[in-house]
Amino acid sequence: MTEDVFSFRHEAMNTWFEVSLAGINADYARKAATEAFREIDRLENLLSRFREGSDIDILNKRAGKEPVRVTEECWDCLLQAMDLEILTSGVFSIAFEAFMDTSPFKGIQQAGSWIEMDTDHNTVKFRYPSIKIDLGGIGKGYALDLVVRLLEDWDIQSLLIHSGTSSVVARGNRDGHPGWPVSVGADQFPRDFRLVNGSLSGSSLAVQDSHILDLQTQKPLDTERRAWAWAPTGAISDALSTSFMVMPVDKIGKICETHSEFGALLVDPELGDSFRAFGTVLNFIKVT
Repeated sequence: MTEDVFSFRHEAMNTWFEVSLAGINADYARKAATEAFREIDRLENLLSRFREGSDIDILNKRAGKEPVRVTEECWDCLLQAMDLEILTSGVFSIAFEAFMDTSPFKGIQQAGSWIEMDTDHNTVKFRYPSIKIDLGGIGKGYALDLVVRLLEDWDIQSLLIHSGTSSVVARGNRDGHPGWPVSVGADQFPRDFRLVNGSLSGSSLAVQDSHILDLQTQKPLDTERRAWAWAPTGAISDALSTSFMVMPVDKIGKICETHSEFGALLVDPELGDSFRAFGTVLNFIKVT
C-alpha cells in the first residue's frame, strides 16, 4: 500500500532544500516542515560566509589576529571539517583558497595545521593572517543533519531531505520497504537504490564547471568523473563526495576499507565502461 508523502521546498544557502515526510498527516507535516526551514535559515545566519555577522564572517575578519568564540553549531561543523581534512590528507579543506597558487600561504599547507581550536573556550584562531574559510557543501550537509535531528524530535520516523539534490539524508522506511528510493549513476550508468538510514552525496563538474579546486595541481579540477559517497551524516558524505572527485582510486578504496561506515560509487571514463563501488556502501544502499 502506498503511503501519503508530503513534500515541501525552501530556498536557502544559495540552493534549495526539499523535505519529504511520511507516516503523518498533512497538517502535522506542514508544521514540521515550517520548523525545519526555520532551522535552515537560522543555520545559514550562523554558517554562511556571505551573511554579515555570521560566525564564519566574523572568523574571516578577526580569527587571523585573535581567538574568536563561536557557537556550538559552528564549533561542531568546524570539528567535522578538520577531521575530514586530516582524513583526506588535505584534499578536502574549508581553507582551500588560501593554499592555491597565487596565495602567500602556498607551500605551507599541512592538514589541519592552519587552525587553532581551544576546546575549553570554544575559540578559533587562524595561524596565518588573512586566511578565509568557506564551509560550502559541508555546511549544507551539516544543516541537513540538524534538521533531521529536529524532525526526529517531532517523532517523525520516515523522512528524506536533500539540498539541491547534491546531498540527501534518509531515515526510516517508505511504503513498507527499507529506506527511500534514490537514483545515481548519471546518464551513462543509471542505478536505482533505496537509501537506508544514511546520507548520499554526489559531485561532478556537469552543473558547476570547475567549482572544485585541486590543491595538488594548483588548478581547477578538470575531469569527467562523477563521484558519490555514502556516510551516516550529510556533512561527512558531502565532504567525501567532493574529495572523491580528486583522489586517486586506490586512496578512495583505502578510506572505505579502513572506515566501514563510508562507501563510494564512481563513474569515470578513465576506469572504463563500468560502475565502481567501494567499501560497504551496498550494505546500506539496497538495489531495487
